[in-house]
Amino acid sequence: MKKCVLCGETKELIFFYKRKDSLDGYRNDCKPCRIAVSHKNYTDKIEDKRAWHRERHRQKIEDNPDWYAKHYAANQDKFSKQNAEYYRTRYRDRRLATVKKWVSENRGKSNAIKKAYKIAKTRACPPWLSEEHHWMIQETYELATLRTKVFGFAWHVDHEVPLRGKNVSGLHVPWNLRVIPGVENMSKSNKFAS
Repeated sequence: MKKCVLCGETKELIFFYKRKDSLDGYRNDCKPCRIAVSHKNYTDKIEDKRAWHRERHRQKIEDNPDWYAKHYAANQDKFSKQNAEYYRTRYRDRRLATVKKWVSENRGKSNAIKKAYKIAKTRACPPWLSEEHHWMIQETYELATLRTKVFGFAWHVDHEVPLRGKNVSGLHVPWNLRVIPGVENMSKSNKFAS
């Protein structure tokens, strides 16, 4: 049993955080009091902390202008995983609502983007494809639909070599298609990973 110096209550030791440099090995304030004090300190000084972080970030960019590019290149796998997680969970409803609002306000642009993709896909489908090739493409899309129903989250048909990539453009052929989770496809966008 120990008495808390903040609230004055006597409580069991499980209600106190451990502290090595203390005589009995525990803090003098109980866990609820410690949490309340920490929360108050955080909220009272939050603007100062934000200003400090902003200044530190500004100084870092000023000292090394290409810091972002180097940091992203060094941690590309980490950022890819974070982006995938973002698309899967965080702010999903808000993001979808934003997209829906943009599409309704920019119907012409949205239709143009969809049509451009459809035309690119049509042009990327070579005339020498056989009936078997077309059947395989159709089966790939059906597999994506089936996996979406079975697993309960979206699966997309992805072009390994994007149809409208920045440096390289692929074809809409069976050997360029794969079925992957929608989150992974959205985080990949139209980048080509060799």
